[in-house]
Amino acid sequence: MNRQQRIDALKKALGSLDSAIARVQAALQASVDPDEINRLTSQLADLQAEQQSVQFQVDNLQMDAGEIADISPENAAKIRTLSADLDRAIVTAATVSGTLDFANTVLGKASEMRSALA
Repeated sequence: MNRQQRIDALKKALGSLDSAIARVQAALQASVDPDEINRLTSQLADLQAEQQSVQFQVDNLQMDAGEIADISPENAAKIRTLSADLDRAIVTAATVSGTLDFANTVLGKASEMRSALA
């Protein structure tokens, strides 16, 4: 994997992290359960730390004027594994966000029903 391929892979990871952060932030705003808020806050901090780390790597690669040796096959495999893990985390975050949206809708309708019966 040459330098440009690494930069491209890291930029793709940044895009995925941005999407995951946006979903977690939206879920945080919609959440009313303290345990869920704590879990989402922790997840958001982890995602933001990872985002900063990846951005630092991109910046370093882009600023490096010298030639960078190709990445070893072992490290390339590790990056592919990490990318797959990140993709799974994003799918999980989307599932959580959808579940929270559904729960908020149900709670809203239950509240409306309670008000109508009162």
